[in-house]
Amino acid sequence: MVRSYAYYSYYGFAYMQNWAANTILKFRTDNQYAEIVAMTIPFKLKPMVKDPFSALVYFILPHFIMLMFIPLIYRLTYRIVREKELRTKEMMAEMGMKTFSFWMSWAVYFTCVNFLMSTCSWIVLYFGCFIFTGPLVLWLCIFLYGQSIFGFIMLL
Repeated sequence: MVRSYAYYSYYGFAYMQNWAANTILKFRTDNQYAEIVAMTIPFKLKPMVKDPFSALVYFILPHFIMLMFIPLIYRLTYRIVREKELRTKEMMAEMGMKTFSFWMSWAVYFTCVNFLMSTCSWIVLYFGCFIFTGPLVLWLCIFLYGQSIFGFIMLL
């Protein structure tokens, strides 16, 4: 540990930062003897406690979030295929509807359902598990994951 500290002190970021600061100081003051002396003092840290909950969340939470969106994906895919079978898109095109409007209706539908699902899962996760994570960050992670799934469905 002492060896690692010595390497960090003499060859690490602190050394490079001190060298840069001294160079700037010498050019600014026009004094070749100007010098900043930097010191780093090691201190004791509290021992790391293994948290089984974080390990559990790390391995299991992504699977549950993925499973949460499977009913929505199934329903959306089923409805798009059903419309293809019934030729609803072609009938609407004959009536004057643009292709962009058709796909935007699906995007709005998916976004509304995704918003509700993301908000419900955010409430459970934020107030039950991730109390120290910013609420907007957590909600955006879930919401944007759901929106990316919609993008993958459109690629099919």
